[in-house]
Amino acid sequence: MTGFRDIPYPFEENWISVGGVRTCWVEEGDGVPVLLLCPAGRGLLHYRELFGLRSRRRFIAVDLPGWGKADKPDVSYNQDYYVDWLRQFVDALGVDRPHLVGNSMGGQLAARLLAADPSCARSLSLIAIPGNIAWWRRFLMPLFLSQRTIRNMRPWQFRRAMRQNFYRWPARAEEIVAKGVELSRGPDWPDYARCLARCLRTALAQDIAPVLARLGGPVLFIWGKQDRVCPVAALPALAARVADARSCVLEECGHFPPVERPRPTLDALEHFWGKQESRAAARD
Repeated sequence: MTGFRDIPYPFEENWISVGGVRTCWVEEGDGVPVLLLCPAGRGLLHYRELFGLRSRRRFIAVDLPGWGKADKPDVSYNQDYYVDWLRQFVDALGVDRPHLVGNSMGGQLAARLLAADPSCARSLSLIAIPGNIAWWRRFLMPLFLSQRTIRNMRPWQFRRAMRQNFYRWPARAEEIVAKGVELSRGPDWPDYARCLARCLRTALAQDIAPVLARLGGPVLFIWGKQDRVCPVAALPALAARVADARSCVLEECGHFPPVERPRPTLDALEHFWGKQESRAAARD
């Protein structure tokens, strides 16, 4: 049976122990560092398409505790836990003020990390983060995505859950579904199910608006116009919470822009990073 650590990564794997958790991280390129944080339950392969595009910067992605090849301990998996772990991870790597990028729950974590320490990053980019979630979604999603439900998912349920994240079903989605079905028969799937259920419950319960209000900006918001998980209608209210917000809405795109529309996503990010780096150089 296949376990998470049996998954081949198309990158050179680096291993590190942080906060009692052994995990895998990867990097690509040189220059100013960029730390990419994944959605709940998604490992660092979420950003595989971005890694495949050329950039003048050093991309870093990590399997957060409970996800991908990381250890899956019996802990809270709430956002305070992840923010504390990420601080330790960045310190252990010796990364100096990376650009922070997070998709979905990864964006919630990036925002909280920067709000806790405004000097820890050069910029913040939030991709389709949960916010202004309808009450019925807050109530129903933990029921449909309970630990028991995740442990016992059937192939058709994997496909249905994954399809919600895309406007058009990309070729790699079938690969993701097939891998999920294979992993669900593996020895560490129950621990993954526990982690994912706790992560989702926390992500849905958190109100990100007060966190955004503590950010001075600038902050880039990237959203798929056809996002069915976190509808783009939430974007104006979230952006209004930030003193200096920039927005980019991608046509024909769902909840995972780095997977579905990697080139436009990277173009928007690099334009934003370039502006912030030029501004910092002018100050110096």
